[in-house]
Amino acid sequence: MEPVWVYFGVGLLATFVGTIPFGPINLYVVHTTVNKSFTKGVEFSVSASAIEIVQVLTAIFFGVYIDQFLHENAWVQIVIFSLFIGLGLFNLVRNSATVPKQPNRQHNIPEFLKGLLIAITNPQAIPFWIITFAFISQSVTLNFMGDSLPYFLIGVFFGKLLALTLFGFLSSLIKNRLNKSCNFINKSLGSVLILIGLIQAYNYFFV
Repeated sequence: MEPVWVYFGVGLLATFVGTIPFGPINLYVVHTTVNKSFTKGVEFSVSASAIEIVQVLTAIFFGVYIDQFLHENAWVQIVIFSLFIGLGLFNLVRNSATVPKQPNRQHNIPEFLKGLLIAITNPQAIPFWIITFAFISQSVTLNFMGDSLPYFLIGVFFGKLLALTLFGFLSSLIKNRLNKSCNFINKSLGSVLILIGLIQAYNYFFV
């Protein structure tokens, strides 16, 4: 049996590397940090990291069943890619430069809840972990069903949090410059969300 630090290290490294490519969660961290604060970005990151643990457990125990469920229930895939396209269009049409900030509005969604919602609806997470587990099994022999699983999950959490916090930290360093181009950030975020939705739609209709 491998020592527990190996499980922690594999979880940390796999999640950190998997989080680095730009996607909706990374962009939301940047968006939140620039438009609100680094603290709000961290709040978003913590909730997204917690959901990553749930997605890992889901991939371990229910990966095969989820794949079968998605193939048998087409409406789930339609809802997911429609949601991403809708969020993308919203960010494309909004104009941050001309809308005054209203920090005292009471109906703003907490960043922690936003992190939960965005992470839960991320269509890439569970397939990513199914592929990652297949890759890991070819490199090292690890028993993710044993007593070492909690250490792997802790590594997953901190790997995700470290990567997202890094995005937030870098965004805060150049926040003043980015504040002058909020429309560009919104349009970039919107474009990425629409692209993800269109890819999911293409896979549903043509693959």
